[in-house]
Amino acid sequence: MMLTLPLLLGAAAGVNAILGGEVIGVKVAEGEYVCADDCAYNGAFLGQSGFYCPLEEAVHRVKSDGTDDTWFPYQCAGAKIPKGYTERPRREGEEPRKCDLVEGEFECLSYKSIGGPKHPKIIEWSELAEQLRKAKSQDEQSSPEKAFPEKPVNCAAEGSNAFHKCQQEPNPSFDKCNQQGIAAIENCRQQ
Repeated sequence: MMLTLPLLLGAAAGVNAILGGEVIGVKVAEGEYVCADDCAYNGAFLGQSGFYCPLEEAVHRVKSDGTDDTWFPYQCAGAKIPKGYTERPRREGEEPRKCDLVEGEFECLSYKSIGGPKHPKIIEWSELAEQLRKAKSQDEQSSPEKAFPEKPVNCAAEGSNAFHKCQQEPNPSFDKCNQQGIAAIENCRQQ
C-alpha cells in the first residue's frame, strides 16, 4: 500500500478538523453573510462542498497530472476528494481568497456546487467558531506528545519542507516530490 504525502501529513499533524457538510453560508451579523465559496473568513476556510475547517488546515487541490486545480484550488485537509485528484500542502504565500460579504442568505445558494450539500443550510458565525474551538481543543487533548514534548519535532513540517524543496528543482515531478516528502516524514518519525 503506497501512502501519499497528504495522508502522512494529516497523520503527522493529528486529526484534521473537517466540520460541517451541508453549510452554504454563515450569518456573521444581521443582514450580513459570507457564502461557502472556497474562501477564508476570520480564521476559517469555507469550502463549496459544505465543509469548513481552521484556515491553517486548508490545502491545495491537485489534478492527477500534478497541476493545481484552477476551479476549486483549496479544500480542508482530508476532505473527500474527487477521483483523479489529490491534495498537497499550501506553498508559502498561497492563501484562499477572502470571503465576500453578501446581504442575503439566498445569494449563497448560487455558490452551491454540483455534488455539494444536498440539504444546504446557513449557520451562525458563533456556532461555526464554537465548533472550530472544540475541534482544536480535542486535537490538543488527544495528542499527549503535544502537551509534554520531550523536544519539539514537527514531522509534518519536515515532509512539507522536503516536498517544497523538491518543487523548486528544475522540472519537478509531483510523484518524485511526493516520495521525498513521505521519506522525510518517515525519517523524522524514526528519530
